[in-house]
Amino acid sequence: MARPAREVLPELFGRDAAASMLRPRGRPPATTVKERTTIRLSPDVMAAFKGSGKGWQTRMNDALKDWLETHSPVQRFCGSDGSIPKCLSCSWPGSPHEPEGL
Repeated sequence: MARPAREVLPELFGRDAAASMLRPRGRPPATTVKERTTIRLSPDVMAAFKGSGKGWQTRMNDALKDWLETHSPVQRFCGSDGSIPKCLSCSWPGSPHEPEGL
């Protein structure tokens, strides 16, 4: 019966050589695990990022992080029915959807 490589290699090549042969291969595990998602973007946005070459997804992630530093991802609404997206400079009086403190 065959024995595992971790047992046989040290006998054949020595402990140090066997350790380097048995070392895990590939990319090391990431310290921050990213989430897989599906998102619909306009063709011009995709073309711009993909056209920037290898690493375009990382650059898109960085652009979104930069945006979050100065914006809130929470959508605010104005109007009595809440159907009109609220801009930051909007002051629709008495909007039932306007968060307190704005």
